[in-house]
Amino acid sequence: MLKISTNDLTWYPKTLTFSTEASDLEPRGWLEDCAVTLHNPKTGGSALFKFVTRIHDGGDIAGWRYLCQRPGLPDVSLVVFND
Repeated sequence: MLKISTNDLTWYPKTLTFSTEASDLEPRGWLEDCAVTLHNPKTGGSALFKFVTRIHDGGDIAGWRYLCQRPGLPDVSLVVFND
């Protein structure tokens, strides 16, 4: 499992989505279907994101979507763009 700081991601509050590029994660050992833990250094909290789907653009893979589902809270996404 890969641990990523939320400081290294872009946050889109309207869609409850974090995003980053694959090239930023690959040196840290990222693999497309691995689980990812996001850590917020401001709060000290962490959340587990599980791989849910590949995002396709025509025949190419444009990215990968991960989802964090917590009871009683809205779902939050992580999108890793294939750059």
